[in-house]
Amino acid sequence: MARSRTIPFPMRRYQRFNHLLLLLVLCIACAVPGCVTPALPPLLLPLARHEVDPLDFPRAHELLSGFDAPGDHPIPRPGDEILFGIAIETPGESGHWYLHITLLPPEVPEQTWVQPVMFGRTRRQITLESPLATIHATLRDADLHVIYEGTTSVPEMFFSHGLMLTLDDTPIPPDDIEALTAQAWAYMGIAAFAQALGRFEAFERLIWKVVDRPPAWALLTGVTLTLEFDEPSPTTLDHPALAAAGTDEAVQVPMALIMNRRTALRLSVLAGPAVPPVSLSAGTLSIEGENPRRAEARVRAKLLAARRGPLLP
Repeated sequence: MARSRTIPFPMRRYQRFNHLLLLLVLCIACAVPGCVTPALPPLLLPLARHEVDPLDFPRAHELLSGFDAPGDHPIPRPGDEILFGIAIETPGESGHWYLHITLLPPEVPEQTWVQPVMFGRTRRQITLESPLATIHATLRDADLHVIYEGTTSVPEMFFSHGLMLTLDDTPIPPDDIEALTAQAWAYMGIAAFAQALGRFEAFERLIWKVVDRPPAWALLTGVTLTLEFDEPSPTTLDHPALAAAGTDEAVQVPMALIMNRRTALRLSVLAGPAVPPVSLSAGTLSIEGENPRRAEARVRAKLLAARRGPLLP
């Protein structure tokens, strides 16, 4: 039977339901037990769907190009940067955008992120704790005009705990808090990418082209968001980011964004090792998403480039 991980967001009442991606980040970070969702088949795609067609993002090279190896000191450093191409396809319109993320120098004094979560089949409460790192994110349209830019904070642990670690399916005793914590971080690595988008209302408007808005009455009674993970599938492929890291191993993880117990978006995430500079996306290489009731409405996010920052003296 396929394994499943459910990370729900507690029921809240909202006067405005605007920041979908920000709520998705909270959905990942604030886990509580008790979510029942309709069963849908996982979105396990042919690897060809995760490939990058340069014609889809023709001006990417004007912003960033190439993939760097982690180097002799494979830890994130200021100046590490990645570029994603984002494409939205709906029956009425389509378009593409560019998301450029750069790691900034650490803030002084150092800030710490602490979040209790419920994780695992036993719903054991554990505490996730990590120093915060600051990233700068810029979202540009197809003509490279800046739609939005700003800074946000991401827990550093996201950079080293990507979805590749979900392939370790060693049974964990319910009282082994250290092992449970490590496994929770593996599933939460995808939050690094979501957090980079979470404050961008411009990107949120794009997502609403694919995700169906909840009915007006739901805004009054509360909206529950849940991110569910299905069985990870190991794979090998030829990808420049993997080649730079000296491997061809990756993992595809089907996911689902559940809104009020209904699947709002089916996702397939392809990820490699979370090593710099791709660690800025927790190793994420490609995201394919589609509306379960409108399969022709799709969102795609592809890693187009990843470069290392300068060595510190």
